Amino acid sequence: MLKKLLFIFIFLLFISGCAAKQPYVSITFDDGWASIYENGFPILERYKFPATLFVLTGSIGTNGYMDWEQINVLSKLGKWEIASHTHTHPDLRTIKPDEVEYELKHSKEILMSRGFKPVGFAAPHGSYNDEVLSLIKKHYSYHRKAWGGAEGFNDIENFDSYTISSIEIHHDKSFEEKKWIIDKAITENRYLVMHMHKVVKGQAKDYEIGAENLVKLLDYLKSKNVRVVTIADFLKENKLLR
Repeated sequence: MLKKLLFIFIFLLFISGCAAKQPYVSITFDDGWASIYENGFPILERYKFPATLFVLTGSIGTNGYMDWEQINVLSKLGKWEIASHTHTHPDLRTIKPDEVEYELKHSKEILMSRGFKPVGFAAPHGSYNDEVLSLIKKHYSYHRKAWGGAEGFNDIENFDSYTISSIEIHHDKSFEEKKWIIDKAITENRYLVMHMHKVVKGQAKDYEIGAENLVKLLDYLKSKNVRVVTIADFLKENKLLR
């Protein structure tokens, strides 16, 4: 009986150790384009993958962008994280501090008035400096960059919630490049954050990914048994969220 219990204990330790090493990947989208909802969301739902949406609040409901009802569907049905991408999409390095404060605070207030609890922010164009970052820290618990050091991968052991690196996935990245990115993150035990903009049917161009290529990307992620989570959930699970 004792041997049996010892075997079960060792087996459970082994299983929990494997689970702890399961690699994390976050899929993120910028701006809130309607094509993300129309073409991207059904694909992610097929795989039961959530994503983080960085919303440009001043454009919601305008031509080419999602409306509030669609964003609600993403949040409730798809369990997507809704985060901020400012109100009007300026380069935050080129405007006055009080204008930066407005962009950060006003977008958050709008999202909160709609029932969301935004903890994350992504600077437009990936543009920020130390002064901008200090203001971001006043209003948000994390900041995702549009690029990153160390080839865009995040070191889990030396992690900074306000300089989260990401890799853009767009039309001119081959499938082999995308596979290499995922494989490298898994092999090196790095946290991988991918960011995209529009999801289109047919030929993709600047700031777009084709729906067929998105399917191939998610197929590969599923085959590698990675844990696809929102950025907020990654931070919570690893006790990194302020």
